[in-house]
Amino acid sequence: MSFQENLLDGLGQYLAEHGVGSYPVGNLQPGGTGIYIDRLPAEPDRGVAIALYPVDDNTGTTDSVQGVQFRIRGRRGNRRDVKQTADALFDALHDAIHYELGGVSIVRSWRQSGTPFPNDGNDRQESTVNYYLQLIRTSPHRRD
Repeated sequence: MSFQENLLDGLGQYLAEHGVGSYPVGNLQPGGTGIYIDRLPAEPDRGVAIALYPVDDNTGTTDSVQGVQFRIRGRRGNRRDVKQTADALFDALHDAIHYELGGVSIVRSWRQSGTPFPNDGNDRQESTVNYYLQLIRTSPHRRD
């Protein structure tokens, strides 16, 4: 797998181990929170989508900062689901140091920003939360 695939898969597994939701979603219990890569499907109601975006890649070293956006959705009419999931993400990731996600060495992670969204067409609350992962990313032209 590629760097991004390894990181996304490792992050999904890490979040499942820390009680954020179910990954892979084949293990999803009724009313549970599914963890998905890149986008939320129409069902189930509760879910978290993980998407990556680049922030900073230092030249001359393997030091990088990788942005991760979590799109969170809750059940119809339930204003607490999104808050509970955002808190679980914070507990799992904010100021975590020296850990590994899918073979990628993470130096430190922290919450950077977030914003609520209007409810979707099915009256489900949504929000995004953005985290930064300071990590080591090697490539053919990057060496420590």
